[in-house]
Amino acid sequence: QKGMTDIADMCKRNKVALWGMGAKGNSIVEALRKNKIFLHGLIDKDKGKQGKIAYGYVVSSYQQLMNDIEIVIVANKDNFASICDDIYRSGKIEQKVLSLFAYLESNMRLEECIFTVEEIK
Repeated sequence: QKGMTDIADMCKRNKVALWGMGAKGNSIVEALRKNKIFLHGLIDKDKGKQGKIAYGYVVSSYQQLMNDIEIVIVANKDNFASICDDIYRSGKIEQKVLSLFAYLESNMRLEECIFTVEEIK
C-alpha cells in the first residue's frame, strides 16, 4: 500500500505503462486496479504474452507503446537492467523508468526513483 496516492497521482498526470506480466507484474496490476489506478498499457517482451488481454489491457511490446507512454514502471527487480538495455537500444534514451522495487524497498520519494534510461546507462 506504500505510496498508492503518489502512484495514482503519477498515473493521472502521465501516460504510464507497466513492463512485466509475470507474477510480480500481475500482483502490481491487481493492486493498482483495486485502488482504481489505471495504466496506459502493459508491456512484456515475451511474444507469447503479447496480444493477450490482461486486466482489460492488451499486452504489447515496448515498440508498440514507446511513442505513447511517458513512464515505464518496471515490475521485476531482476529484469531491470535488461529492460533498460532494451529501451536504450530502441533509441528512446529519454524514456523515464520507475524503479518500483527501489521505491517500495526504501524511504525514497517516488520522484527520486524515476530516471531516464540515459541517466541509468
